[in-house]
Amino acid sequence: MARTPAPLQALGYRIQLQSEVEPEGGYTVTVPSLPGCVTFGATPEEAVAMAKEAVALYLESLEAHNQPIPAKDGISEHYLRAQEALSSVKGNLSDLILEMREDRI
Repeated sequence: MARTPAPLQALGYRIQLQSEVEPEGGYTVTVPSLPGCVTFGATPEEAVAMAKEAVALYLESLEAHNQPIPAKDGISEHYLRAQEALSSVKGNLSDLILEMREDRI
């Protein structure tokens, strides 16, 4: 039995704001569930407003091209502290970095 997709108004998409380090600053917004959906705002508030517009345009484009609308992002977030990552590495960190560099050569 085919599953009926949720109405667009019922869907939600997580956004990520990344503050920019350039002198002009601002925030880049990405929508992980919608590949390529990226926008920018000078302030967090402007960035969120731009994200709303970007998501709306993205969904309109999917509909216009008869593409499926993502109903669930299926993304799981995990945070790993550097100390946890480093403690699991055997040997000296500088040896590991050197080994990684040699693999790229």
